[in-house]
Amino acid sequence: MAAMTTPVAATKSKRWTTCQRASRTLINGILWILRTGAPWRDLPDRYGAWETVSGRFYAWRKRGL
Repeated sequence: MAAMTTPVAATKSKRWTTCQRASRTLINGILWILRTGAPWRDLPDRYGAWETVSGRFYAWRKRGL
């Protein structure tokens, strides 16, 4: 009976997958650009290649996300 009352989230691992970490970094890069108003080429390296981040941003914008 105890297994039925245990929340599902409590049994899952709290580690981030590589894909989740990459997506989070990319979104943080987009937010950094929007917050600072800097050009894409000035995006710090910790957010990934500026070409990748800007490309994903423009693709999402085109899709209406």
